[in-house]
Amino acid sequence: MAIKWANNATTTIASGITSGDTTITVAGATGALFPAAGGADYFYATLNNSNNDIEIVKVTARSGDVMTVVRGQDGTTAAAWVGGDKFELRPTAAGLAAAAEGENIVDLAVAQGGTGADNALDARINLDAAQDPDSNGFIVRNGDHTSVSRTITAGDGITVTNGDGQAGNVEIDNTGVLALTAGTGISITGTNANKTITNDGVTSFNGSTGAITFTSDPPQLVVFASNGTWTKDTGLKAVMTEVVGAGGGGSTRGVVGKVTYGGAGGGGGGYSRKMILESALGSTETVTVGTGGTASKTGTTNTDGGAGGTSSFGSHNSATGGGGGFKYDGSAPATTSSIGGSGGAGSSGDVNVQGTAGADVAGSVSSAGGVPGLAFGAGGFGARTASSAVVNNSNGYLYGGGGGGGYISGTNNAGSGADGLVLVWEFY
Repeated sequence: MAIKWANNATTTIASGITSGDTTITVAGATGALFPAAGGADYFYATLNNSNNDIEIVKVTARSGDVMTVVRGQDGTTAAAWVGGDKFELRPTAAGLAAAAEGENIVDLAVAQGGTGADNALDARINLDAAQDPDSNGFIVRNGDHTSVSRTITAGDGITVTNGDGQAGNVEIDNTGVLALTAGTGISITGTNANKTITNDGVTSFNGSTGAITFTSDPPQLVVFASNGTWTKDTGLKAVMTEVVGAGGGGSTRGVVGKVTYGGAGGGGGGYSRKMILESALGSTETVTVGTGGTASKTGTTNTDGGAGGTSSFGSHNSATGGGGGFKYDGSAPATTSSIGGSGGAGSSGDVNVQGTAGADVAGSVSSAGGVPGLAFGAGGFGARTASSAVVNNSNGYLYGGGGGGGYISGTNNAGSGADGLVLVWEFY
């Protein structure tokens, strides 16, 4: 509530009143000289007559020329008054005391330096709250004449110390806003201040030298000497595959007219090596191991050796087999001698090597087969005579070797090519 004032507001009462009346009507059209009153607003007026008698009234409402009053204020006594007695707004002790207590405070916004209150009571409440942070924390105005205590709270990855400010300064720490997540082959250790990222098994491969480095346990080896299926296990990081194609078979002796030549050797199988990360592997991979080329038979008909089969690890890398040796029969390509089979070739690997070709023969001695790309075994060699006895010609040795050529006499067979091989080195 607020006490109201007006300058030089004076008039007379329109008609007499008793000591018990609570409304006073002033002379016509003079009510507007006085402040508006009503609700929490009021003003003090003084009744006075020719005998200088005085009564102070509190005007709590004014409607035009009609005043609603509380009688006998500020130490005076309600009395009867006659028309024409004075009705004036004068300084009074009660009015001045109310003003001194702040009942005339206006509603001044906090942003303009005020309290946000329009009366003394609310102003004191707001001021008390603002001046008492130790018990209330941070004070925020949340509406007209109202305020509320707030604190600072932490979100994900943030910690707040002394969030209400009562015990000291507020401290805000980043305890993990940026989270580090380790992928396959990576580990993360350390405190919030210092993180250590460690390579626990990511592959390192030098394409120029073929050098492979792992920081995990020694790899495990899976050997495929025949067709099969490789299955990926939990925890695998990568594999290195080594693929060897099969060797080609040797050809029989060649006879054209009265000229006889020993048979040519089959070519060695190709070789391919490849590092494959776990993410590029299927849950299973088909493994194909090439079969060695067939050895031709001696007889009245000259025959070529069979080609070696291709070996592969899924669709990742492969190696073709060596070609079979060509018989000598006076026609292309063996027009002047028995021709050795071509070497196979590696494909799609990080390292690819071609097998050597089988040996040609221009004389009576049979020839050697080709060596595979990884040199797992040399090719078979043709038979030799020993004390007029004839021995069988050699098959390809170990994995991927070409078969030896047939000898010029007897019924000896040429050598068969050796089967291929697939090695899978598993890194965990």
